[in-house]
Amino acid sequence: AYGAAIKALEPRMRGRVVLDAGCGTGILSMMCARLGNAARVYAVDGSAIAKAARRVVQANQLQGVVTVIQGRLEDVELPEQVDFIVSEWMGF
Repeated sequence: AYGAAIKALEPRMRGRVVLDAGCGTGILSMMCARLGNAARVYAVDGSAIAKAARRVVQANQLQGVVTVIQGRLEDVELPEQVDFIVSEWMGF
């Protein structure tokens, strides 16, 4: 369902900047890069899962598009304004 939604938004997302808030392993980030053709994706997570997300992004050869940032969303300063925010909120 997430992939279908991102693919449907591809004409609007293409070439844009995306923030994946609470990225976890980075699955939505990579979908935005591949299915949405985003120019850049900032994948932000406050937990140590960000380290795993970096490895997953590299294994999928998307490190040129997806940047994983470990830090609390409230504290992170992105280098540019984003056009889209995606998130799969689970837990608290």
